[in-house]
Amino acid sequence: MNVRHLINILLQFDRETQAVVAEYEGGFNNITEIQPQKLRLNV
Repeated sequence: MNVRHLINILLQFDRETQAVVAEYEGGFNNITEIQPQKLRLNV
């Protein structure tokens, strides 16, 4: 996914929406999909 595609998707969300990525042990991975999820923080 390139930056243009990512920005177009993210523009659909409220600007205050928290964005997170799945943690992985170092290295880099391409963004392959975006899935809105409800998060439970500080549980």
